[in-house]
Amino acid sequence: MLTDTGTPRLRVLFTAQALEESSGGALYVRDFMTELSRRGHLPVVFSTRLGALAQQLQRRTLAVIDRLDQLAVKPDIIHGSVPIETMAALLTFPDVPAIFTCHGWDSPDATPPKLSRIMRYLAVDEPCHERLVCLEAIPTEQVVVHFNPVDLERFLPRSPLPDRPRKALIFSNYATEQNHVPVVREACHRTGVQLDVVGFASGTEVLRPDLILGNYDIVFAKGRSALEALAVGTAVILCHVAGSGPMVTSAELDDLRRSGFGWRAVGNPMDSESIVTEIQRYDAVDAARVSARIRESSSLVDSTTTLVNLYQAAIDRFRATYQSDPDGERRDCAAFLQHMAPFSNTFYLNDQVRRLQALAGTMGMPPTTEPERHHVRMLDAAGPSQLQAGESTYVTIVLKNDSRWCLSSYGPSPVKASYHWLDDQTGDVTLFEGVRTEIFPPLPSGKSHHYRLLVRAPPSPGSYRLRLTLVQETIAWFDAGTSPCFIELPIRVT
Repeated sequence: MLTDTGTPRLRVLFTAQALEESSGGALYVRDFMTELSRRGHLPVVFSTRLGALAQQLQRRTLAVIDRLDQLAVKPDIIHGSVPIETMAALLTFPDVPAIFTCHGWDSPDATPPKLSRIMRYLAVDEPCHERLVCLEAIPTEQVVVHFNPVDLERFLPRSPLPDRPRKALIFSNYATEQNHVPVVREACHRTGVQLDVVGFASGTEVLRPDLILGNYDIVFAKGRSALEALAVGTAVILCHVAGSGPMVTSAELDDLRRSGFGWRAVGNPMDSESIVTEIQRYDAVDAARVSARIRESSSLVDSTTTLVNLYQAAIDRFRATYQSDPDGERRDCAAFLQHMAPFSNTFYLNDQVRRLQALAGTMGMPPTTEPERHHVRMLDAAGPSQLQAGESTYVTIVLKNDSRWCLSSYGPSPVKASYHWLDDQTGDVTLFEGVRTEIFPPLPSGKSHHYRLLVRAPPSPGSYRLRLTLVQETIAWFDAGTSPCFIELPIRVT
């Protein structure tokens, strides 16, 4: 059977971890199911946790199941977005090809299953692409970057922005008064901007953000939320619990789009001064240029056309090349289950909860004194010997905590890992304020742990020493005075 556009009518089985609230992965499935159905295809989604979003799909007469034996007809292709549910679908339908979308840089919920029937892996941004090819050993020719789209028929352009911003919105499911809301509010107060907050954690979630985004001049958001706000035409400052990022300008748009407006773009300290600086970059004309480019390049309609072509190519390749190998598939399934077991084992999760409960009273980080900071040591570090100017990378450090405190990035005085850049010849500091990385998990007294730090190279070529250390916000850097809490790596910047 053919759709109205003349393409083969496909039955697509999506997988989702939960269809309860408006999370990015669930909305990804909802939007593509809606558009595929509009074109005459037959999408169905399998998830074991159903809620408000599942009901929304069912009201649109889209099929939602929480048991695979409910599906009496074989799909043409499986579109996986989460590991366990995707593997269950693959085992239920042993002669059906699949594709898998990776939505996260380091989340276990984005772990890609590895079966020969998965013909293509999609990455929603460049960090996800790097995860697939560099950390998961997926062959490069099987991976394609397929950016998150936005439904332009819902997120319509707002009226032109005013010359000066008056209203701002934090648009995040994670924002609360206990994390970055007070910092953003202070910055908005200093610049004469009224601030609202919308999201699940703050108790102000809205089912139709497309109806309210156009009421704001600036939106503080990350990822999909940032993309939707840009499509509407607001100015967007990248912002999340983990840190702050830049105002999205036309000059920086391409790089930020490749990063998915995500974690890679929100590595700056979360302080009101940084937020004020970005608010002062507000430019109504440039914001309109950014919005026009997003609407030109990020359409759900165009993205679905690409997706259908990927489906058909995967099906054609499967039919032409696939040879059944039940023994090999069983081995692959066994390896996958062993890899995923620690993340889904109930006893493991309960043990982690007990550990967190035991630490709950000690994770709050009080101000430290200089003698106390001497009891925190940096034992080792590993990183590249050469970087390009302005390039971002990761460096691994080993921390040992012999102080009486549990080191953490929680208030009232959070400790974070950071760095300075020094001239290799003179020892002079060329860049003092490095990107902050949170100490997670917290480091109890008497313990050591490896941590990965995001590091950004200086803008100018030369021979440098990267001094890795810790900083307690508003208190002190740990490498001050005679403290042993630092380590230096020679790095050539080209």
